[in-house]
Amino acid sequence: MPKILLADVDKNMRTFCRGELDEEGYEIRTAADAQEALRQFRSDRPDLVILDIRIPALTDGLELLSRMMSLDNRVPVILFSTCSFYLDSFVSWSADALVPKSTDLSELKGAIRYYLYRHAPQPVPNASLLPWRRVGKYYVHRPS
Repeated sequence: MPKILLADVDKNMRTFCRGELDEEGYEIRTAADAQEALRQFRSDRPDLVILDIRIPALTDGLELLSRMMSLDNRVPVILFSTCSFYLDSFVSWSADALVPKSTDLSELKGAIRYYLYRHAPQPVPNASLLPWRRVGKYYVHRPS
């Protein structure tokens, strides 16, 4: 069962996402601040991280992203936020994907499946059906 670390400032969103992703068969760990997220990242070594850029405790979520990348840059990180102005930062480019925060988690679930499969040791069946495609070194969502 893949382990996912969900670091989000919003308690209701953490609870909602945890319930939805539990149903998908993932083992979900949550963190409400950057210190807790960093501690869990170090101790649990998740298979994927979902990160709200607005997470408190450090400067911002991008500082947390930078610290996580320095510990292990092989773990895929999905920025899950309503804040788009962070896209101007070079640090945000080190994330694997940016998914707009919404109560419709279909895009987030698609990104999770894609990045977990991308890092899987065995080939993925029906990879062409995944909602992401490679463009250069980046992965973008396929329009429906």
